[in-house]
Amino acid sequence: MQYVYGTIGVIFSVLALLHVPHPTPGLWVPYSGGAILAFLNLVPSMSTLVARALAIAATALLFFFFAGFFMEVPKLETGWYQSCNRTA
Repeated sequence: MQYVYGTIGVIFSVLALLHVPHPTPGLWVPYSGGAILAFLNLVPSMSTLVARALAIAATALLFFFFAGFFMEVPKLETGWYQSCNRTA
């Protein structure tokens, strides 16, 4: 499981670094938070109280991901979710 958390932490760190120059300020913050939470899970012999606090923090972070997504959606062009061009 430590390899999984380490991989997730590295992926979120890379995503955070990629989003730093994005025009929307602070878009990198949720990715950094996810990386920090993933790396905190690598701490050996974590107490139950700390594990519960991290679970609550991860749940709160998901809301920030969703909020960021729904803030960006109005800026997308019409039909962004359609992956193929259909000709009739």
